[in-house]
Amino acid sequence: FYYFGIPQDRSESILYVIDCSGSMKSPVKLDTGTASGGGGGGGEPKETTRLQGCQTELIRALGKLKPTQKFGILWYNDLPHWWEPKLQLASKETVERAQKFVAGLKPASSTNIHDSLQQAFTLVGRGARDKYYGVEIDTIFLLTDGSPTKSDGKPDSTDDILVGVRAWNPLQRVTIHTIAIGKDLNVQFLQRLAQENGGEFKQF
Repeated sequence: FYYFGIPQDRSESILYVIDCSGSMKSPVKLDTGTASGGGGGGGEPKETTRLQGCQTELIRALGKLKPTQKFGILWYNDLPHWWEPKLQLASKETVERAQKFVAGLKPASSTNIHDSLQQAFTLVGRGARDKYYGVEIDTIFLLTDGSPTKSDGKPDSTDDILVGVRAWNPLQRVTIHTIAIGKDLNVQFLQRLAQENGGEFKQF
């Protein structure tokens, strides 16, 4: 029931926000067995691209969802893109369709985290700001392998992203977990983003 070592069975509604920027085609040895909270495969992990390793882990994690859980997928590079515009119940058929979609993702362009999180919170609903309403999403998993950029590829301000998330999640009803792939990224920013929103940070 883990996704990169973070429990996902405690959530009723999950949004996976996945980095598909060009740098995700860089090589990595990602032990997804260990990352998932298991014991690994017992041998040296095989080298794949970062995206391929993350695709394998997400496909596995989707297969572990309970049918009563809802989930969505938002993949991003220079702009955010939805798999489906609304969360879906994790039925066998829907999970298989999502897994097939994830397997076809390709790396390209930059790393627009700000607009992706802003887009994610459009699905949360009024409950993000009003405690008398429910939230459509209670958990976000943000995965990235690089420092954030704007839609034009220029570096973005991590402070602006944190300020934005505070405005979008003022009651902190949405937990944000952050997952860093590789070493060339802003670890302090991702740690703080998770910490301020009740989540965990993992680096692989």
